[in-house]
Amino acid sequence: MYNKKIISNFTNPKNAGLIRGANATSKINDIENGNIIKFYFLVNNETEIVEEAKFKVFGGPVIIAAANITCEMIKGKKLDEVLQIKDFEINNALNNVPLNKIYVTILIEEAIKATVKDYYTKLEKANRDKENKDKTS
Repeated sequence: MYNKKIISNFTNPKNAGLIRGANATSKINDIENGNIIKFYFLVNNETEIVEEAKFKVFGGPVIIAAANITCEMIKGKKLDEVLQIKDFEINNALNNVPLNKIYVTILIEEAIKATVKDYYTKLEKANRDKENKDKTS
């Protein structure tokens, strides 16, 4: 039913787990299909390069495979490059997911965007906190 690329990424997901100290996270609930995806990125604050990317998933083989291969695609890229990763590229990297599972790649793209947004939100808050601290000192 699934191709070799999906099977290998599902049975040996090297990027499964969490990153202690991750500075970018997201959680996407796909209530309609019963999937939950969490991404964890460790972003270098100086270069904005994703040094580490991991995931946790509650779902089936395709979403696990898609999350795993996406983490491989993300590592070593700057955040602006990460935001350019589209669902069809994830689909291509998995040698085409079954048509009834194509929504998974869209969900993964949504999770990427949410994780990058989280990074910038936390960075903005840290900068505001620092400014406020400097003003009161």
